[in-house]
Amino acid sequence: MPISTVIEMTERSRRYKEYIQSEDWQAVRKRYFKSKLWKRQGKTCWCCAKEGKVDLHHKTCKSLGNENLNHLVAICRSCHDKAHDLVKVGNSLWIAAKRVRQVESKGRPWKQAVQIATNQKRSKERKKKKRQKEKQWFIGLNKQDAKLLKMELSLRRKGIKY
Repeated sequence: MPISTVIEMTERSRRYKEYIQSEDWQAVRKRYFKSKLWKRQGKTCWCCAKEGKVDLHHKTCKSLGNENLNHLVAICRSCHDKAHDLVKVGNSLWIAAKRVRQVESKGRPWKQAVQIATNQKRSKERKKKKRQKEKQWFIGLNKQDAKLLKMELSLRRKGIKY
């Protein structure tokens, strides 16, 4: 990983930790726990439905500091840790929380969920490389030929013989 990326990540995590300890975040927490969202959730963990102490998990960090309550979900500490383990593997914050919920509701072993997430990440990377390789075909073609070639490739992917 390039040094600039590592520095950016540490700076971002430092700012996030400062924000989580701020009075602004405490006000957001109070607003969430007084809202209908928390009552509708049944005052339990969104992933495993256990009662007790919960953390607020961000679905996205894009609105950090200006959260809409719909961008938060209440989950217990163990589910929160599992979700962040999946984020480290390459899932987004919201997808990670959804996967934890699926695992908890179906009673699957946790290692299996992490393995599935890892395999999906590898599969995405392979597909991305394949698309990049296909794009090289279009370099130097005029618009008409490029359009025909794209149509031909899409038909091939769908398994249609022409």
